Amino acid sequence: MRALIINCSPVKTGATAEIVNIVSEGLAHRYDSRSVCIADYSFSFCKGCRSCHTTAECVQHDDVDKLMNEFEQADVIVSVAPSYWADVPGQFKAFIDRFL
Repeated sequence: MRALIINCSPVKTGATAEIVNIVSEGLAHRYDSRSVCIADYSFSFCKGCRSCHTTAECVQHDDVDKLMNEFEQADVIVSVAPSYWADVPGQFKAFIDRFL
C-alpha cells in the first residue's frame, strides 16, 4: 500500500518538514511512503469558471495535475500544515480549491 505525506507549508525546511519526516518514518514499516512539498509545485488559483461542475476536470493544466496523480495513487494521504492565523497556508487552500 502507498502513503502520501504532503508538506503544506511554503517553507520547505521548517518545523512542518520535521513533522513530515517523523510521519514518514512512522508509516515506512507498513507503507511505501512518499512525501511531497507543496512549495515544489506551481499552480494558479481557481478561476471560478465552474467548468469542473459539469466535466469533473479543471480547465487549467499545471502542477495541480501532477499532485492529483500523486493523490490518486495513494491509499493513505496525510497532510501536514502549519497554522497561519488559525488556518492553513494560502498555497494549500489554493490547491484544495482546484482539487476535484
